[in-house]
Amino acid sequence: MTRDDEDGLHGAPWYVRAFIRVGLPTAFASALLWFLLTNVTGTLVQVSMMQTELTKSNAIIIENQSRIVQLLVEQSQVGEATANLLTALCYNIAEDDVARARCMNAR
Repeated sequence: MTRDDEDGLHGAPWYVRAFIRVGLPTAFASALLWFLLTNVTGTLVQVSMMQTELTKSNAIIIENQSRIVQLLVEQSQVGEATANLLTALCYNIAEDDVARARCMNAR
């Protein structure tokens, strides 16, 4: 027997010889470690990148919400001024006190 054939598995694939030499639990642990290092680490990097992008998106959304609130406040003020002008116009063109009272009650 040669040195390569001392375990009697000369024709066996490398992974079979590795299982025989290190034992099944060690081979499974090594395979699991390899899987975790190659696949899960890549997934964690992707999740980290997605989290960074989501944080940026959230900052933009919060900034836009603040701007929308500001625009709504401004629009409310403009609407109030428009209502005051329309009430004054109605009051000024009303022909009698009843019509003037209706202008004031419509508001």
